[in-house]
Amino acid sequence: MIETIGSRLIQLRKNLKMSQDNVGQACGGLSKSTVSNLEKDGSDPSAKTLIALAELFGVSEKWIMTGQDLSKDHKNMKDMYLLTDDEKTMLFSYRSLSLLEKNIVTKITKCIAE
Repeated sequence: MIETIGSRLIQLRKNLKMSQDNVGQACGGLSKSTVSNLEKDGSDPSAKTLIALAELFGVSEKWIMTGQDLSKDHKNMKDMYLLTDDEKTMLFSYRSLSLLEKNIVTKITKCIAE
């Protein structure tokens, strides 16, 4: 089990090949120093930041805080290891879109897949 919040955040970020800047931007404009401080266990994330991090990385808030309850709804973090680099890039890009943009991408993807 990964011992600290910071070490779990580092693992998640590195699995997606994201920089601290990328994580901060995707979580509503956190600074690189804030992300760094979280990773160094200098402070715990606020509720708003915790929710944003969990959504970004596809894990539960509980897992970030405790290392328990790895799954988030239907997925397991282990599935991240099965994604190609292109899929990880697409997923990261998708997660940074607005709700409207996500709806457009989803509709286009469904049309292409049919």
